[in-house]
Amino acid sequence: MTLLSRWRRNPDRTDGRLPGVVPGRAAAQLFSFTVDDRPVTAYPGETIAAAAIAAGIRVQRRGVDGSARGLYCGIGVCGECEMSVDGRFSVRTCVEPAEPGADVRTGGAGDE
Repeated sequence: MTLLSRWRRNPDRTDGRLPGVVPGRAAAQLFSFTVDDRPVTAYPGETIAAAAIAAGIRVQRRGVDGSARGLYCGIGVCGECEMSVDGRFSVRTCVEPAEPGADVRTGGAGDE
């Protein structure tokens, strides 16, 4: 049985994650951090972008023209997922592991 078929069999999931993606992880291992003062939960080893998307946060920054920008390549090449993390600007959140208590901020062009 694939992960997607298990998810389809349990459509009442509300956290946006596929079951079994982080096997053997207990709910007690979940931790939280904030994105623009909004609490987000994550598993150890999960990236900031993955946890944000699971929490329903799709926009990571704004382009020069004000357009919404978000996760695109998922491997740290394109820079569309750049956010400020604990005061560090232009962090590629698709490859940056989430840390307990981190303060993550979306931003627009020129915010740095």
